[in-house]
This record gives sequence, structure tokens and C-alpha cells, in this order.
Amino acid sequence: SEGDDYFVVTGLLFKNDKELKHLYKNIHKFIKNQKMSNKQKAVLLLELKDYDLHRGYKRIKKKILHELGNQDVYIYYSTYQKLKHFDQSKKERVYIKLLKDIVERVQNPINVIYDEFNLKRFHINIEYEISLLDNVVKIRSGNSQKEKLLQFADIICGTIRRFLQDDDREMYELIKDKIIDIISR
Repeated sequence: SEGDDYFVVTGLLFKNDKELKHLYKNIHKFIKNQKMSNKQKAVLLLELKDYDLHRGYKRIKKKILHELGNQDVYIYYSTYQKLKHFDQSKKERVYIKLLKDIVERVQNPINVIYDEFNLKRFHINIEYEISLLDNVVKIRSGNSQKEKLLQFADIICGTIRRFLQDDDREMYELIKDKIIDIISR
């Protein structure tokens, strides 16, 4: 998540895939029961994005974060405080460094799934750098519309960025107890 002052990368570690699927199913059911147009529901059900939820569906975002706060999940995040605007090349280097910081903190063997980008060279660089770490079993990009975990990571990432940048505590308080590690640059 990139804001005016901060660049934030988040890592989520779920111990149980069944919990993740159950959580996602409950959130979808919650959305379907909301009073809104079918078109609005369809957009949200296609992909849960922090930007959309924060802008117009805070009640749904709050429910998601509350539910995540009750799961057996660990949240890692790494931040880079931007002193000035930087170009795409710098963004890529910073993203890889922040992701690497998170993966290095996890003690167990892990599979890493990161949100896909439209830059093949960037994917190659991410996968090369992260695959060098001893605890990485597998690394791949994922489509956030299909990968539930990436959708939750996006929501958490935006929440953390707003907390750091704007001192927006309401949503952050729902997940703060699940945060294991914070790395700042």
C-alpha cells in the first residue's frame, strides 16, 4: 500500500487454510445480507479491496478486521517512510526489500504468495530475491481476485498505512493484537 508518506508491505500467516476459507465464506454471506444494490454487492464479492471498503463500506471493513482479529493469524508488516516521491525502479527495490524483511522474520518454512504486477521483470526480481531465503519453500504471484489471502492482506495493509499516516486508530485497534513484527525503514 502506498500513501503520501508511507509505503507498506504486509504479510499474513494463517496456520489453517480451512479457517481462511470459512472466514471468507462468512464475509461473503455478511455482504450478501447488506442493504445495497446488487451491483454494489457484485463488485465487493468479486474482490475485497481496502480502497473500496474504506471509501464507502466501513461497516464491512470493520467486520472483516474484527473477524481477522479473532482468527489464528499472524500479521507482519514492513514500512518505508517516503521523504519524497520516487520512481518505479525505486518502488520495486523498496517493495522487494520490505517483502524480504517480512519473510526473514518468519521462523517456519513458508509459501510466499505476492500480488501480481504487470511487470514481468519485476516478478522475476521478486522471485529470485525471495527464493534465496532459507525458509521459502515456494514463491509465486497470485491474482488478488482469486487469492483470498491477498484480499485480506490488502485490507490490512491499507489499515496499517492509514494508522501510520493519519493516526486512524479505529480499524487498526481491531487487528493490533495479531501483529507479530514491525519493521520500519
